Amino acid sequence: MKDQKYLIERKFLDLDFNVIYWNEKPNANGVDCYVQKDHESINKKPLSVEIKMIKKNPKTGALYVEPIGKKRIKDDLIAIIINSEYVLIEPMSHHLLCCGPKGFRAMTIYK
Repeated sequence: MKDQKYLIERKFLDLDFNVIYWNEKPNANGVDCYVQKDHESINKKPLSVEIKMIKKNPKTGALYVEPIGKKRIKDDLIAIIINSEYVLIEPMSHHLLCCGPKGFRAMTIYK
């Protein structure tokens, strides 16, 4: 978890976002973290971020992301950890459009 936290924080800093809150005990009911583009601006609303890990199906080898909980679909962003070097950060609305009918999202990674 510590390495994942560092990786996500580094990626948001690369995009000029400041992480202003981390949920130290992530659970299905709460937001994982909040980021803000301009930390000093009072009028800027922090963006809520859901963090998910990519998983591999042991039978088929397919990569997928598990469904988002109903309470989390209104988050602003999703950060999908692909591996120790790559994180996909995108709007939650785009992620939900890419998910299948049961909520799973298949991923393909080209090397």
